[in-house]
Amino acid sequence: MNIIGVIGILLLIPESPKYLYASGRIKECIQKIRYIAKINGKKAEEIETIEISEVKQKEVKGKLKDLLQDRRLRFNLIIFVFLWIIATFNYYLIYF
Repeated sequence: MNIIGVIGILLLIPESPKYLYASGRIKECIQKIRYIAKINGKKAEEIETIEISEVKQKEVKGKLKDLLQDRRLRFNLIIFVFLWIIATFNYYLIYF
């Protein structure tokens, strides 16, 4: 039953302009922004010209070393790993 609801929501909720811009779909991004402005009662003349650079930024991939160098990221990593282990342990404890 939940699967039907999730599929329905995925089909009805549009993609955000931020996501469209990040994925390089610039024209769709501008169309969504204009649509949102129209729904909010703004006229097309009131919208500032959107200047979006179509040059894609180089994708930077992080490594585990980057996580361990920053104190805050290291702390978050440790907490999430601990929570993951506890959740897995609890699942198996309940299941068996």
